[in-house]
Amino acid sequence: MSSSSAGRSPSSWLGVTHYAGAGEVLPFVCSAVAVTLLASLVGRSVEQLGDRFGPGATGVLQSALGNLPELFIALFALKAGLVAVVQAARIGSILANLLLVLGMCFVVGGLKHGPQKLDSQRARQITVLMVLPVAAMVIPSIAH
Repeated sequence: MSSSSAGRSPSSWLGVTHYAGAGEVLPFVCSAVAVTLLASLVGRSVEQLGDRFGPGATGVLQSALGNLPELFIALFALKAGLVAVVQAARIGSILANLLLVLGMCFVVGGLKHGPQKLDSQRARQITVLMVLPVAAMVIPSIAH
């Protein structure tokens, strides 16, 4: 193995920041950069695969692989026994995705098409889509 720093893995850099007495902020920043780079790599890979397989397959790939870095973090946290952290992160992710995406749809739709009308069936569907994932995460927490 060469003595250059380019050949080192990201985990070795995290180990160096931890044992060098760099505090808690530098390892966190290095981890955040590594996860961001991994998410970017997965996103670009899915786009390239989508160019080959078409828009339908791209949607399936994005939904299957879009949260891959988050899944890895959850697996490592579970291995470390941080169940409450994983539960909170999943609930936060679901709520953030639902509320952010729904809110942005309302804003962009309102800007593009003016006032929007939602019938009661659509409002009921949106409510159920928000309540189901939260209930799926909260019920096991209550039972625990």
